[in-house]
Order: sequence, then structure tokens, then C-alpha cells
Amino acid sequence: MSSITEYIRRNSYVVSAMVGLLIALLFTLFLLFNAAPESKNIYSDDASDGTNNDNEGPKMIYVDIGGAVANPGLYGFEEGARLNDVLVQAGPFLDNVSFDWVSKQLNLAEPVKDHQKIYIPFDFDIQAECSGTVVIDEIVFTPQIDNSSRNSNNERISVTPVVDASDDGDPRFVNVNTASVEELDKLPGIGDVYAGRIVLNRPYANLEDLKTKADLSDSVVSKISSLVVF
Repeated sequence: MSSITEYIRRNSYVVSAMVGLLIALLFTLFLLFNAAPESKNIYSDDASDGTNNDNEGPKMIYVDIGGAVANPGLYGFEEGARLNDVLVQAGPFLDNVSFDWVSKQLNLAEPVKDHQKIYIPFDFDIQAECSGTVVIDEIVFTPQIDNSSRNSNNERISVTPVVDASDDGDPRFVNVNTASVEELDKLPGIGDVYAGRIVLNRPYANLEDLKTKADLSDSVVSKISSLVVF
């Protein structure tokens, strides 16, 4: 026993160092086992945020459509929807829709935007002036008449529609692929309903194609056969 005491006395600095290391080791172990794992909540929140992002659906947009459609109102679509998608929900067109405007101004492939207002005009929304100028939503369109399609012998030399300038205003050689509803309406047997059908089902290659696609009767086709071109 005295030898142990003598060893400790002679090597006190070594013993002190060993005791210090032992105390430091015990203190470190204590901290490791008893410290609160604060980082766990942070990781949990991050994981939760990622899950929510994955579960989020596509962005919705809302479009208001009115005018000459059967079901006007507010409709919601996924972002990237086209005008055709809106018309499928709000349609069909009413009988007094401006078929001429629809055929010339409506682009079914156009993407729609959030908060967009779409208006499909009625016939009475589009006013034709005596000069032949048509006013559509404050934008003026003046029809161009090509008089070069008939030579000096009054022979038809092209398929360009020509409107006779006589007082009675009878159309001659109307191109059914480019004529307006008003021009088609002047053809014998063609009213505004038939004219609308012709405009919406373009183009046509010949009389048989016109009869089938526009659903015209044989008598109507017979009346206009010598007055139309393609």
C-alpha cells in the first residue's frame, strides 16, 4: 500500500492528467445522451414542406365568357387551357351569333389567361355602314373587292369573289370559301342560317363538298351552282 502511495506521490502530474481526462470523457458522454435533438424538428419541417409541394395541383385560372353563347358565366380551368376549352363549357353558340365574326376573328387555339373576359358578339353587335365598312369592337374593317377577276369580255378568269356593282346588288360568282355571311345571304335560297353553316364549315372543294359539309338541300345547291366558285 505504501508503494502505491509512493508511486502516486512521485507521479502526481500523470495521475492528475488521467483523472482530468476521465472527468472530461464522462462530461462529454453526459452531454451526448442528454442534449435535446433540436435539429430533428428542422428536418421534419423541411420534409413536410417538400411533401406539400409534391401534392400541390396545377395552377387554376378563371375566365369570364359572355355574349352569344348558351351558358355564359365564370369558369375555372387548369393553366394552359385554350379558348376552345372555354367554348366547349359555355357553348353552343346561339342562333343569332355573328357567324362572320366567329369565322374571321375567333382563334380556338389561343391560350386563355387568368381574369380574362371573353365576349362572343351577336349579329346586332356588328353594324354594317352604307360604305361597306364593318365596325367590330371599335376596330374598323373595310372589305376589299377584287374587280380584276373578270376580263373585258366579262369572262371569269379566277376564283376571287366578285360582287356586282349594279343597283339590285345581286352577287355573282361568290367564293364560298372567302365570302362574308352578308354576301352569302344574298344568294338565292341561302338565308342567315345556311350562310352561318357555310362559314363555320369551310373550306370546300366543290359543290358536292359544300352540300355535304354545310348540309344544304339539293334545291338550294341547284339554285347557287352557277353563282359560286371555290
